[in-house]
Amino acid sequence: MPRPRACRPNICAGSASVSLVTSVLRRCGSPTSTGPAKQVASIGLRAESDRVVLSYRCRVGGGEWQEVQEGVPIVRIACRFGGRRPYFICPGAVNGIACARRVVKLYGPVRYFLCRRCYRLAHASQSESAWHRALRRENKIRMRLGGEPGRASSFPDRPKGMWRRTYARLHDTVGPTKPC
Repeated sequence: MPRPRACRPNICAGSASVSLVTSVLRRCGSPTSTGPAKQVASIGLRAESDRVVLSYRCRVGGGEWQEVQEGVPIVRIACRFGGRRPYFICPGAVNGIACARRVVKLYGPVRYFLCRRCYRLAHASQSESAWHRALRRENKIRMRLGGEPGRASSFPDRPKGMWRRTYARLHDTVGPTKPC
């Protein structure tokens, strides 16, 4: 049995929840969220052959600090062209039934690190209106073509090397725009 490795990644948060990603744990780096990097906690991490043991302190609802030691199973799935990719197995339970979903990311907004389904977390785009989704899609296309986001700027010219048919399809997707 291989000797367990230990490292202490810093957990930084700009929002209320902290997430663990398998690619970050593979490097034993620091999982961070977007926004101002302010250290709010630290997690002790011990990697074993088939699981990761997390040890940290948390406080739920402003109560007393609690020591938590949580073992999260890891499976490695063979990739199509060689290699193996690690996945967490969610340790949560929904309605008394073990979740056991294979996930890349676990979230920790409360006490334990669980998957999105267990915490009933929604993606930001799921709460957007159709208008805001369309604007986000347009901005993404404009940025892909090397332009500025927003309808106030003119549509960027076709980049060198891009097929005319591809550019026309992207232009038609965005629709007509008028510069201010």
